[in-house]
Amino acid sequence: MEDEEHIEEELLLVESQLQDIQGQIKTLLDRQEELYERQSQLKALLEVSKVSRNTTINASSVAMEDWSGSFPWDSEAENIRFNIFGITSYRSNQREIINAVMSGRDVLVIMAAGGGKSLCYQLPAALHDGIALVVSPLLSLIQDQVMGLTALGIPAYMLTSTTNKEVEKFIYKALDKVIMQEAHCCSQWGHDFRPDYKNLGILKIQFPSVPMIALTATATSKVQTDLIEMLHIPRCVKFVSTVNRPNLFYKVTEKSPVGKVVIDEISNFISESYPNNESGIVYCFSRKECEQVAFGMGINKPDVRFVIHHSLSKSMETYYQSSMVFYENCGLQNLYDIVRYRQTKRSCRHGAFFRHFGEVPQDCNGMCDNCASSVELKDIDATYHTKIIVSLLHDMQLKDQRATLLQLVDKFKAKWKGLVDNVMSDISHMSLQPCSILIEVMSLLGCSNEAADLKKEEIEQLIVHLILDHVLKEEFQHTPYSTNAYVTLGPMWKPALQGNRGVKLEIAVASQDGGVRSKGTKRGRMSDLEAKLDELRRELSSTSNGVMFPHAVLSAQQISLLSCQKPTTLAELEKVIGKVKTAKYGSRIVEVMRSHTSSGSNGGKEASDEHGSKKMKMKDKDVVCVESSEEE
Repeated sequence: MEDEEHIEEELLLVESQLQDIQGQIKTLLDRQEELYERQSQLKALLEVSKVSRNTTINASSVAMEDWSGSFPWDSEAENIRFNIFGITSYRSNQREIINAVMSGRDVLVIMAAGGGKSLCYQLPAALHDGIALVVSPLLSLIQDQVMGLTALGIPAYMLTSTTNKEVEKFIYKALDKVIMQEAHCCSQWGHDFRPDYKNLGILKIQFPSVPMIALTATATSKVQTDLIEMLHIPRCVKFVSTVNRPNLFYKVTEKSPVGKVVIDEISNFISESYPNNESGIVYCFSRKECEQVAFGMGINKPDVRFVIHHSLSKSMETYYQSSMVFYENCGLQNLYDIVRYRQTKRSCRHGAFFRHFGEVPQDCNGMCDNCASSVELKDIDATYHTKIIVSLLHDMQLKDQRATLLQLVDKFKAKWKGLVDNVMSDISHMSLQPCSILIEVMSLLGCSNEAADLKKEEIEQLIVHLILDHVLKEEFQHTPYSTNAYVTLGPMWKPALQGNRGVKLEIAVASQDGGVRSKGTKRGRMSDLEAKLDELRRELSSTSNGVMFPHAVLSAQQISLLSCQKPTTLAELEKVIGKVKTAKYGSRIVEVMRSHTSSGSNGGKEASDEHGSKKMKMKDKDVVCVESSEEE
């Protein structure tokens, strides 16, 4: 008897000590959360500091070498830019980059998609004697650029697995005279995409006097350092542009689990928002998925008006179309970063990119779905729901069972219904009003009224939140035909099971005005003249036997300029689209312009000018699901 009393006393003491430890654990976990948040802030500040320091270094370098000054090739460069490429003016940093390359310097360019990277190596290649070697990651992108350059009268060839032996022999012979090298999409995180890229540094060793220009759309300070080291260009001139794309509207939407529905939704969005057959890109995860939805694996176009991500992107840096994420360095972590981006309903979409790339955040001015949303959000206490989920997985683990996310959702719903039914049975003898019954049930279950009945998608959202919060984790089973993902207990499951770690779930409350006030989702239809010019460029493209796309004949910007200025002579036309295109297509274009002017149709100058003006303004607010590119 005395032994039992002694054991009971010691048991109470141990339980008391365990409670104290649990309290200490909760305090430590709270402190851990604070430190994680501070760690993220400090990393962002460090990136900003490094970029600022590099900018200062570059500024002093530019002070000694003013790349925006006058150079001997200025006149010829402007002539080629306008009369051959049909580009009326340089974009930000283009002229300075071209001058640095022409001066024989190695150059690193970080320029957002659509910033005009292609001209930075194509124009120097046209100015230089000899050969320019371009290393690019996508076959269709290479094909498109070669096609476009050939249409402009610039000799260009591609060396790929599809190149025939005669052309291959010709190219290798020409490579004896290499003048310039361009390395695209080459950095430390690029090893998972093209392992051979890390060997490109041999080119600088073999050709030390040949200028090398490396271009990529996004790179953190660490990636820039890796890239410079890998390519052996320590004294390169660096041009870093902001990742900010203020004219793009970023939007994340729910995706139906039914493939046909997804395709229909994408089709409806495009046809309603872009009624003029405007160009856009639909990104997919794999080659197979790409062939099911779209038609290619990459393209270089100057008139991309929207980008839709059919599949979840694999990292914030870029959108690879290669191996599965869990085979890559940091691949799963990159995926979870994108999942966090998708999950949040409060944080600015633009701000996520600023933080990731170490830039000072800026107000997006309502140019993302979260900032433009009028939907009310509230946080509900999901601690009790979390205990149920963790308990379910713990019991399954003891029985050597496992579940996918959807299976876990079903098990949770069944468990929740059982708990509610048991409580209802216990209080059935009470005389309570319906609202009082709900309060009593929730009180006995230990959760708030607002968390009474989570929807299926909200349960899924909670499980994903717990995975991101390390309460749960994913385990992957690979087969020759598929990869299955199972949800299991993560490193933080015990505090969650014991209720020592509160869990908040972000829930949207429907608004009266429909939710997101998207900017620029509806675009005006083409004027009669623009439609005729678009029809003409498609006709001229169709007669090229597939070696030229319509945008290579006339870009969307050139069609807008023609619609506004209405040149009716070859001399006037030459001032708008340059000499090369005027020589090739001038007579047909002038014919359309004269016919339109003489017809006096609804495309008269006053109406057309007004429409053109509106169109140019609307281009500043394109609708994009995650990221857009006007060029690549």
